[in-house]
Order: sequence, then structure tokens, then C-alpha cells
Amino acid sequence: MFALNRKASVIETPPDDGEVSDEIAVDSNNHYPIIVVGAGPVGTHFVNKVLSQNPQQDVLLFGDEPYLPYDRVRLSNVLAGTLNPDLLQLSLPAEKNLQQHYNCLVTSIDCQAKSIIDDTGNVHRFSSLILATGSSPHIPDIKGIGCKRVYTFRDLRDAEALIARSARSRRIVVIGGGLLGLETAKAMQRWNTHVTVVQQAPHLMNRQLDSKAAKLLLNTVTGLGIDVYLNSGVGEILGEVSSDSDGRKTVVGVKLRNGTILDCDTVIFAAGITPNIALAVDAKINVGRGIKVDEHLQTSESNIYAIGECAEYNKQVYGLVAPGIEQASVLAENIAGNMNARYLGSINASALKVVGEDVFSIGEIDTEVDRSLKTYSYYKTDTDNSNTDYYRCIFLKRNRLVGALAIGAWPEQAAVRRAVMTKQRMLPWRVWSFCKTGNLFGEKEQDNANHWQNSATICSCKALTKGDIDKSICAGCDSVEKVMERTGAGTMCGSCQPLLAGLVEGTPVSIARDSSFSLIGGGGLIAVILVAVFIGFDPIPYASTVQLDFSIDELWRDSFYKQFTGFSLLGASVLGLLLSLRKRFDLMAFMTFNSWRLVHVSLGILCLLMLVLHTGFRMGDNLNLWLMINFTSLAFIGALAGIVIGWDKLLGVKLYQRLRSWFTWGHIISFWPLPVLLGFHIVSVYYF
Repeated sequence: MFALNRKASVIETPPDDGEVSDEIAVDSNNHYPIIVVGAGPVGTHFVNKVLSQNPQQDVLLFGDEPYLPYDRVRLSNVLAGTLNPDLLQLSLPAEKNLQQHYNCLVTSIDCQAKSIIDDTGNVHRFSSLILATGSSPHIPDIKGIGCKRVYTFRDLRDAEALIARSARSRRIVVIGGGLLGLETAKAMQRWNTHVTVVQQAPHLMNRQLDSKAAKLLLNTVTGLGIDVYLNSGVGEILGEVSSDSDGRKTVVGVKLRNGTILDCDTVIFAAGITPNIALAVDAKINVGRGIKVDEHLQTSESNIYAIGECAEYNKQVYGLVAPGIEQASVLAENIAGNMNARYLGSINASALKVVGEDVFSIGEIDTEVDRSLKTYSYYKTDTDNSNTDYYRCIFLKRNRLVGALAIGAWPEQAAVRRAVMTKQRMLPWRVWSFCKTGNLFGEKEQDNANHWQNSATICSCKALTKGDIDKSICAGCDSVEKVMERTGAGTMCGSCQPLLAGLVEGTPVSIARDSSFSLIGGGGLIAVILVAVFIGFDPIPYASTVQLDFSIDELWRDSFYKQFTGFSLLGASVLGLLLSLRKRFDLMAFMTFNSWRLVHVSLGILCLLMLVLHTGFRMGDNLNLWLMINFTSLAFIGALAGIVIGWDKLLGVKLYQRLRSWFTWGHIISFWPLPVLLGFHIVSVYYF
């Protein structure tokens, strides 16, 4: 039915009676390819990332479906008839060392031999094995589940079957009132079919919304003509044997646990997922609900990793694509040798149109699970816009934003997402403003991504930062469509497309950033030169006569001048320290982050100039000598950090990250002896 229903670049080799496949040659060092099991969005994202790190890496990709890799997130649009299935296709690099096996099921893993066996009997050795096997629809064990015309909706085969069925169906029951269930219900209305949703929980989308938001969504759903039964579990699928059947019963209704019977001719299960862990279980890899992994995404077996919906990290299985994309990115870094890349969990976030309604949810929102959450909400009905309802709620823990949700458009959505991810402190007037206006931030802090840092996430589905998008713009992508085609941003859930439009239409960071970043780098260079001059210069000699009205040596001979320059130096140092705290704890809300960086560098230069006036290039003796060594080392390392941050474009990504980490932490660590040595210095001066 679909154009995607064909195999491309598929390697079909005859069974080798257990012999090792030689489709990709093994070098003399006995290095085998990376094997990826699972050709969904997470598996293909890993392949793209790992080959971008090392284009010469040999990779085998296995998928058990007879289709090219496709985007499952937008399957409901295909089901509704609003999207051509060909547009679902995911891109993969055209590398000769990437071999793709579709409609090819991996049947077993031999951990000791570091090999897998596919359903044709071929054995494939691996250097690393990545399990991205995803999940399957959760099917409850209820009576009548084997009746004809009972469907699931999870993959392209399901979509094909449901499209074929939809034109003949007149009454459909969808089991599950989550995101997928609601989208399925709306899509199956395309032929004026009557659709009923059965939700076991007290309200719709119970994992993403609170009861107030869910009630507004319920009004939208019922307004479309979809019936909804809440707090209603399914007790039995009712079926009858028809005269033209093969003896199997055909669905005629659904019986709820409270005894209510719903007449229908089709049942669709969209009630959660079950991680695909059978391969891992058979290979005796540790599993829980999913395949257990550590912060490097490694399983209990060395060189075997798991990512996506099949993986369980810290007792949690993520049922969304975005966390899997994050895991794939981290794992690609690890495979490339960057073991500093660690996966520390994801924040569940969704920003989609559900049955035509804008729904946004991120972070911790379950007050039943965490009683310490404080909630603040805003509600408004826009009478000028067809009585549109807007509901927003934020969730604070110890005055930090840890969650938010909304029904209806929220211009601050991207800014709120960033604030939740960084657990930004919410000052009382921000909370008060939110309760009154529904907004937490000013206009500059909303969705104008041109003011964001390079590391800020633009597309969470693809784990793409503002820096990634700016690179594509500088490479000639002058439209949102070109940026989407080049990077993949906005092709999954689409919620970041307004941000992409702002970046394309605005000034790319690579141009706008030069002023502040170049000044930071230049300031760091000046500071390095000053430290070198201070250490290399001979001390300024004392005047040979006292007959002069004023000589330069009075600055470090006269007690007044000595105290003036000393306390000025101390004040500038303390102020610089306070600005460092601002950079890390966001205590002040005015000025941009890089502006504070520039002020911090400027204060460092001022401290070095005051040090010259205070000492005349003298290093001192004993504890004073150690104080001078500590102070100049602190300034020197901080100056190097400024140069690296300011002129990062002259460095490769890996070198930049490594140098920035070294110098930043070196600057922080070298500070700690300073208060003690400075205290001894002040006490000794005033005591003696």
C-alpha cells in the first residue's frame, strides 16, 4: 500500500550454517563492526551520530519490518490521511560501510562470542552491539482478545490494516485515553465513523495532565463527537461467529468492568507499551521492566548497550522518542571515545497538538506521587477567539521550577522548557506575575531563540542545540524547510518549528555572538599578557633620593597608598567572586549571561593592574610569596578559560570541550587557597 513498503540497500545473504558473515571485512586487528538492532528513530539517530563522528566506522543496521526506517511519531497523521507516508522516511548516511538489513529478525545473541544470529541463520560478529528494539503495544489479558477486527496501533503495518478497515467500520472503540489513543480516535473519524474512547484512569492523558487540564481536553474531545468513558476498564471483548467466517469470532461489542456494553465492529488497543526485552532475556542480560543500563548506556554485558524504549535507566523506562534520541547521542559519544559523556536521565516532555488542541507538559507534575510540589495555575477564556480556553500550571519544589503543563497556546513554552531543564529558581514576583498574566518571563526571554546560548536545546526530539541549527544556517540553509531537511529538526513532533523560523529570520549566533565572545577572548589574552609581564618583570626599584615630591615607590611604601590599593584589590576580587556565583546560580535576572562573563574578565584585568600598583612587581617572601603564586595562577588559568570560551570557533568541538573543562575547573580549584593565604597576609600586616 505504501511506497515505504519496499526494501532498499538490503543485504540478503544465504544461510551459512552458522558460519560468520563476511559482508563487512574484518581487519587484521580483529575489529568487527558495530551492530544496531532496531531501525526506528532511535536506532537510526545513533547510526547518523556515530558515522558523523567516524565516517570510516563499519555499521550493520537490522530492522525486522519490511520498510525503510520511518518516523513513528507522525503515524497518526498518516492514519488520518493528512500526511503522505513517503514523508515519514528517516535519512541515513550514504556510506558504503553502512549495511542495512530490513525484514530481517535478530533471533539470538551470543555474549561470549560477541555475535548475533539472524532469522536466516547467518552469524554476525560485533565489536559493539546496540539494542534499540523499541517496544510493543500492551495487550491486556482479557476474554475475547483473539476476536477478529481487534487491532493495535504502533507501527506502519498497523496503520495499513487500520486504513483498510476504516472505510468499512461504523462503530469503533479505542482502548486508551493517552496521547496515542486520542490521536487514533480522531484519525478513525475520517469516514464519519462513530468512535468511543475507554480510559481506565480518572482523566485523559493522566501521565501528562492534571485533572483541570484534562477536563478542558475532554471538552475538546467530546466536541468532536467522540464519546469518552473514564474510570472504565475493559472486562471482555464480545464476539460472535458469523456465517462467512472461518470459525473465529468477530467483534460485536466491548463489555466494561461496570457491566456497560458498547456496541462496535472494531476495537483498537492504544493502552501503553511493553519494552521488547526478549533478546536480552534469552542472552541472560540483566533486565527489569526494560533492559537495565548504566550512565554509559551499557548493559550487564560489556560492549552491549541498550537505548530507547527498550532501555531501563535508574528504574525508569521512557515511553517517548526524545529521551531515546538523547540516549543515542550520549552513546555515540561514548563509542567515539568520549567517556565524559554520561546519560543522567531525561525530563519527560511533550508539546503536541492533540485532537487539534495545543497540549504541553514537561517535568514533575504528579502531586500524588510527590506531595512536596507546590502548584500555581492560570486560567482564561478568550471571548474574542471563539471562547478558547487557556490553562497553565507550574510546579515548584523548593522554589525551583520542576514541571509545567498547559492547554492552549503558550508563547513562553520554549523558555519554560529551558527553565524546567535547569530547575530555574522562581522568585516570588515571577510567580505572582504568572498567576495574574499566565506568563513567567518577559518578551526577550520567551521564544526568541536568537538570545539563547549555543548549548540551549532547540529540538529535543533530535537533541539539536541552537549551535547545531546556526551551523546549518551558516552553511546556506535560508529557510525552515532547508534547515529541517539538513538537520532533521522539526520533523518529529514539529513543536520547535516556530523557534526554527525565528532563527532563520533572525541573525545567526555565529554572527551576533562575535561581539561579546570576541571581547571575552580578547580580555583573556590581555590578562595572560599581564600575568606574564608581572612574573617576568624585575621589581620597580625604590627611589634613590627622598627629595622628590612624589615617586612611584610611594605606592608600596606609604601605608595609605598601600591600604588603598590593597583594599581596592580585595574589593575587585570579592566582586569577581560574586559574579562567578551569579553565573552558576542565576541570582540576578538582568544582563545577558555573556555580559556577566565579560564583566568578570574585566574585573580580573583590573585586579592584575591593582596588583602591580600594590606590589611594584614584587613577589614577596614566605606566605606572601605563596599568596602571589596562588593569585597569579588563579588569574592565569581564568584568563586561559576566557580565551577558550571566547574563541571556541578556532578549536574543534572535542578540544574546546576538553580545554574549557580543564581551565574552568582549574580556575575554581585554584581559588580555594586564596582566602586562607589572604587572611594570613592581612593579619600579618596589621599585627606586625
